[in-house]
Amino acid sequence: MKRKITILMIIAVAFIALSFYGGHEYFRANADMADLKESVHADAVDLLNEFLNNDSLATKNYLGKILIIKGTLRELEKDEKGDYTLVLGEEGISSTIRCTMDAKHNQQSSALKKGTVIAVKGELTGFNADGTGLLGSDVLMNRCMVKDQN
Repeated sequence: MKRKITILMIIAVAFIALSFYGGHEYFRANADMADLKESVHADAVDLLNEFLNNDSLATKNYLGKILIIKGTLRELEKDEKGDYTLVLGEEGISSTIRCTMDAKHNQQSSALKKGTVIAVKGELTGFNADGTGLLGSDVLMNRCMVKDQN
């Protein structure tokens, strides 16, 4: 009987410890992008060309990494919640880099002007390839912030 109580106590303590750990991880906030060290500096057109030429190799090299991308602001999109997405790319090229702004740095976007050369810091999260060749492919970055603007 004493052994069963000991086993139940161990299970209860393990359950409580796992519950605290799970709650802590669930409510943990992302680190501020300004505090994270970037692993790659790249030009927007060069990065796009890497993905267009060999998307599997480029994905392997950049996925999940913090990048600083310098390029021309082609579009500034604002959704119904007021969140911004910066679209970097050159005129005449249908492929773009889409940078979804981090909530902490969202208001940096409101003063930006199309055609401005900017540097954006964010995490590369994917690549949407256009198999038809009609719409253009998109490199996707999340939790972005404006690092520099000219």
